[in-house]
This record gives sequence, C-alpha cells and structure tokens, in this order.
Amino acid sequence: MQQQQEMMRVMNEQRGTNDFKLDGIRLPKYTGHESESFRLYQEELSQYFEARNIDWKNERWATRVLAIIGSTLKGQAGQWYLARKHEIYSAEQLLRELARAFVPADLQ
Repeated sequence: MQQQQEMMRVMNEQRGTNDFKLDGIRLPKYTGHESESFRLYQEELSQYFEARNIDWKNERWATRVLAIIGSTLKGQAGQWYLARKHEIYSAEQLLRELARAFVPADLQ
C-alpha cells in the first residue's frame, strides 16, 4: 500500500511538471568560434536541463545527456565532438574538454 501511495505521489508531481509549459526555453548552440562565449553556452545548457528537471550531471543519464549536448554542437565544435564522442563518458568531461579545445587558455 505504501508503495502505491508513493507511486501516486510521484505521478502527481510529474503531472504538475508536465502542465507547466517551457516552450520558450531552447537548447543553446555552440560552434567553437572565438566570438562565442563558452561560459554563456554552459549556463544556458544548465538552465535548459534545470528547467526540464533533468539531473544532467547524473551518470545514470550520461548517454542521453551526451546525445542531447552533442546535438547542440555545430561547425568546428560539432566536428570535434564527432571525432571524440566515443572517448567521452560524462557531460562534465565533455564540457571540460570542449573548453580546453576552444576557449583560449587566458579565458579558462
């Protein structure tokens, strides 16, 4: 009985979340161009996952989150990711290595 009550509580919480529209929040794009702010990209990415209640740093969701983040990378950054995606296992690792590859050392 207690398990059923817990399931109902979780379902009700999820239903409330689904009723809240988040159409205005879109995934950011990043190309790796010098004129782009990598920190802004990171912040917008974090806000996107937070707004959708996705624990994007949880290793349990790493495969899905990496696919989502990978889809935001365009141009040079997208090519860089395609060449290395089989060596990357977490969102934090991906962002760390992206910064190393595209952000000048004096801005890191």
